[in-house]
Amino acid sequence: MGSLLGGMFMILDDYYNYIYKMDFNELNNRFKYLGAGSSRAVYEISTDCVGKFSFNKGGDSQCSLENHIFNNCRAYFREYLCPIIWYKKGMVIMKKAEPLGNIDYNMDLNLERIGRGENVRRDMRALARKYDLLYGDLLAPSSWGFIREKLYLIDYGCKD
Repeated sequence: MGSLLGGMFMILDDYYNYIYKMDFNELNNRFKYLGAGSSRAVYEISTDCVGKFSFNKGGDSQCSLENHIFNNCRAYFREYLCPIIWYKKGMVIMKKAEPLGNIDYNMDLNLERIGRGENVRRDMRALARKYDLLYGDLLAPSSWGFIREKLYLIDYGCKD
């Protein structure tokens, strides 16, 4: 079973490296474009994952920072974070979440839906302080999304 899993990860790694080499024209032709921020474009890579692709140095930094935070933060904070599946400079593959903003643009972030109620603001403030992140961005509804009815922080790479 171990060699089967190892082989599967190798195939995924090869596939993600193949995607990594694509330019934006190829990405637009092959994958569903989901949107962009100031430094990265997001594409649906499969039914269960998305790729964030930088188009400037700020995007490179955001990808690197998200990867660093996810892989180095305390498990307590990781419970909030959308899982990162793969990273290479300028590109992050994450689990696909349904962005909160797509569900209801007028909805304020209901912290009780995240599961820790009043602790969420405190935890996001601590996360922002530890990694020099924009606290307001961490609480923005557009930074959160659902995976199987649980809210996750899907955008956590913007520095203060």
